[in-house]
Amino acid sequence: MEYKREVPDINKEEMAIIVGENVDRLCAVEIRPRMSTSGVFPTLYDETRKKYSYPLTYLAAREIIKRTKKKDHVFILTGAGCPPRYPHGESDGPPRAVALARGLHLGLQLNPIIITEERNFEPIYAIAKEMGMNIVLQGQSFSSRTNPLMMIDFPVGKEKAKEYSVKIMKEYCPSTIIAVERIG
Repeated sequence: MEYKREVPDINKEEMAIIVGENVDRLCAVEIRPRMSTSGVFPTLYDETRKKYSYPLTYLAAREIIKRTKKKDHVFILTGAGCPPRYPHGESDGPPRAVALARGLHLGLQLNPIIITEERNFEPIYAIAKEMGMNIVLQGQSFSSRTNPLMMIDFPVGKEKAKEYSVKIMKEYCPSTIIAVERIG
């Protein structure tokens, strides 16, 4: 006897919301040793979610899709850790930044630019290579590479950072700026 399972009709929007719910649940899982700040993120998520009718990741994705068009530049900021504890940056934000860059390029044909300090470049380059991304240097065209990813070294220090922010905003005119474990 053949088992037939009825599959409800679900449109793309409904499926995106279902996926968003599950991604939100994964993002709200706290996996680290117990400390004074344990439990803050799930509580913060729960309180924030009460204000919105839809999953937060779904809302973010929907806004990115609405605000961008093919070939737009997108800034992805990352790099929370710093020396001496993390001489090459922290270990989870940069891989997620590269994965996000890849998804934005392959899914929406956007031109991703990861902005971080030079100390984070080596691990990000390695992750990008493993993910099939090809580094584009400043001044090069995104069309010169398949699966392009540009890296920009961001200066440390309030005044230098402010000046450089104005410069790269004018130069690249990003349609979206996303922070992945970026402080400041």
